Amino acid sequence: YFYPASFQDVSIRSPEGERLMASIKASLNYSYAFRLAIVKRTMDALRQTFGSVSSSLLWDSIHNSIHEEVIGGENCVVHRHTATRVFDGKPVLISGHNTTNSYIGIGLPHAEEHLFSADHGAGETIKRTVNTGAAKLHPEEFSTTIYTSKPPHKAIVRHVTNEGLRAVTKPLEDAGVVGPVAYTRPVAVFKG
Repeated sequence: YFYPASFQDVSIRSPEGERLMASIKASLNYSYAFRLAIVKRTMDALRQTFGSVSSSLLWDSIHNSIHEEVIGGENCVVHRHTATRVFDGKPVLISGHNTTNSYIGIGLPHAEEHLFSADHGAGETIKRTVNTGAAKLHPEEFSTTIYTSKPPHKAIVRHVTNEGLRAVTKPLEDAGVVGPVAYTRPVAVFKG
């Protein structure tokens, strides 16, 4: 633990490597359970608000993980930080921002050439396009109501055009990692 090198390798098959992978799996299981609890709370809130409403989980995606995987026929340990796993033929969710669309895509076969990975979101890129003037207020005047636990508790923000989101999704499409399916537009957001 006190080796002077900045980065040191630990064999995944050593006792320390096995303990490390066990702790990572426990952490990933905890985050999965937490996400399912949020889904249940959301479904309960929808039912309380709108009465008898049908809802279901479309796809569960994590954007920070470490897994053993086979890539190019080789056993690898893949660490995805702010990146999501892409499965051929399965949904790929790339979040936008509270002022833009988000992206629902589908994983494509060429994803393996990119370690089966895609960006998990475009928030920072969207902010950058707004700050540089590349994104403009949306001509259709879409807006999102933002609710917070702190005063003023509610604000309405106008949407901007999707240049920031497309700056993230278009290269993934061009590389054959994902294909477009649909865009979603937020109408309300809660920020704790």
